[in-house]
Amino acid sequence: MKHAFLLSTVVLAGLLATPAHAADRASLDCMATELGPVEIAKYQHIVGDTLVADGTRQDAALAPVMAVVDTCKKKHGWSDAATHVASAILFARLARPAVEAALTSDGVSIATVERVYSGLPEAVRRDFTTPQASDASGVAAAQALIAARVDTSGRRARLIGMLIASLGIEEFWTARFAAA
Repeated sequence: MKHAFLLSTVVLAGLLATPAHAADRASLDCMATELGPVEIAKYQHIVGDTLVADGTRQDAALAPVMAVVDTCKKKHGWSDAATHVASAILFARLARPAVEAALTSDGVSIATVERVYSGLPEAVRRDFTTPQASDASGVAAAQALIAARVDTSGRRARLIGMLIASLGIEEFWTARFAAA
């Protein structure tokens, strides 16, 4: 279980890994505004289905999303690095509904996983947003999930890892975006 959990967090964080640079945090909403609800739902489906199925993402299918990110970059004067962080945040936001739906359909309480995540030390939570999450962080999260009686069998371990990585991206990367 520990290895599947770590692998899923490493996969999501690795897909999202970028250096940190700053921009106005409020300008992150530009991406959702530019896409609109219909397009957001479409890309949530594309991103979510592929991540839930096999842990990959379809970059070619996401080209229109990246065009919106570039539009927001120009509109708000984001640096290249801030643009990369913004696209990672958007990707995590697009993936999360499908991951949550899959976990819910497998009988996992999202609220419980969120409580477990919130109870982890900051260093552990932050570690799950990096491509090389440590074994120690995986063990700490796994122990906390077991203590909370979260079923991590089968695909649940990978999906819980993705949810935890998504929570970490939202918690730490929005600050990265606005940091400099």
